[in-house]
Amino acid sequence: MCFIDLDNFKNINDSYGHSMGDQVLIEVGKRLFGLVREDDTLARIGGDEFVLVIENMKNDTHHAEVLNDVLSAFEVPFIVEDKSFILTASIGVSCFPEHGTSIEELCKHADTAMYQAKESGKNNIKFYSKSMSQDVITRLVMENDLKGAIQQAQFELYYQPQVCLKTKKLTGLEALIRWNHPTKGLIEPNAFIGLTEELRMIITIGNWVIGQACQDLKRLQETCNFQGKMAINVSVLQLEQSHFIDAIKETLAKYQINANKIELEITESVVISNPKYTITLLNKLRDIGFAIALDDFGTGYSSLSDLKQLPVSKLKIDKSFVDDLPDGENDKVITQPIISLSNAMNMEALAEGIETQGQMDFLIQNGCGLGQGYLFSKPLPLKHLIDWLNTQA
Repeated sequence: MCFIDLDNFKNINDSYGHSMGDQVLIEVGKRLFGLVREDDTLARIGGDEFVLVIENMKNDTHHAEVLNDVLSAFEVPFIVEDKSFILTASIGVSCFPEHGTSIEELCKHADTAMYQAKESGKNNIKFYSKSMSQDVITRLVMENDLKGAIQQAQFELYYQPQVCLKTKKLTGLEALIRWNHPTKGLIEPNAFIGLTEELRMIITIGNWVIGQACQDLKRLQETCNFQGKMAINVSVLQLEQSHFIDAIKETLAKYQINANKIELEITESVVISNPKYTITLLNKLRDIGFAIALDDFGTGYSSLSDLKQLPVSKLKIDKSFVDDLPDGENDKVITQPIISLSNAMNMEALAEGIETQGQMDFLIQNGCGLGQGYLFSKPLPLKHLIDWLNTQA
């Protein structure tokens, strides 16, 4: 029993309309039908999800061959009305009788495996295992806890200082969300942000982050005479909201914050998802006065042709490229060109995750101007940040 779910199909419906999306689905159905044998069963069960039942296996590897053929079928673009659509699919598989002896069990377990395929990066095949069921339960518990976290105001912002590497002077702060779970304690964002994006909760949470960061920035300006920028991470789902610009301008007005004191951090994935729209939107934000930083640079494989069109003033070098400096040859080969690229394009380079003097010395020698990391300060809640700032005066 194979559940086949098209990856990111919503983008086609959103960009081209549901009528075009239906035509693409018809073409997908035709191509998949061309792969099945007479003994097999193929059905579209709703939305962009198909089910394939493979019967009378010749041997243990036959089903794998069929599934690989299904994935390979998506390597060729689908053509509808002279438009070319490149799609991928995530496939979850359950087998009789190992994973169930009823249709209900097999469907449930294939569906579970399909979601695991999604979470593993999409465009792949996952076979069901019992551990997946526990993962699903864990996920459902986290979903419910996240809904409660929004309602019960369990989120908090921590702030990590950003400094000039040569002078060690403070240049800005990055706002980082934390989840104060009532039983699990403090949870860092990498454990829950992905799920909030999948459930579109990130829009509500992201709006709260912007508001809280602006409120805290106003307090820092008044109590500590903080003059640097506040860096705020923004997701692609927030940027897709038609009222995003109006909403953030309204927040700035509420707390009497100038746009030139806010730096919006986006990831390469934001650019890749819809370059034309993103470039237009970011230009509008820059014209208002916001600074734009490209976070985790080097991890998302964005094209340089897109980069040169972006109104980006800062490239942030991902921590994974800094960890093994100054001795890691591969990391040196990556970080040096990034720094050179940023300097050549009149952008600032900021290295994340600096923990040692050796890392900092290497970055300075290669022209990196800014950094953040435990060498300077770990992320701090507002109260402790104020104490830290007062020691810097």
